[in-house]
Amino acid sequence: MDHEFLREPSPAVEAIIVIIAGVLTWAALSYIRRRLVCLLASFSATGAYFLLTYFLYNIWGVFLPLVAVIITIVATTLFALGVEQMGRVFLFVR
Repeated sequence: MDHEFLREPSPAVEAIIVIIAGVLTWAALSYIRRRLVCLLASFSATGAYFLLTYFLYNIWGVFLPLVAVIITIVATTLFALGVEQMGRVFLFVR
């Protein structure tokens, strides 16, 4: 019996995972000032989470939210880059 009984977390746990992913991404990217390093960190976090969900499914049969967390990481990265760009624009205007 290989993965006959799959486990899925409750919707509350899935929401907490998405919120934690957004907060951790924002906290990590708020200290990175270079755009390329910021994008590479985001891609690395996305790949690491993808591998985590892959291994958890293959080893223990646990489903984790994949698309929602990856969208959260990418959206947080784009928002952080936008905030940084707007800060540069406002400093340049003064």
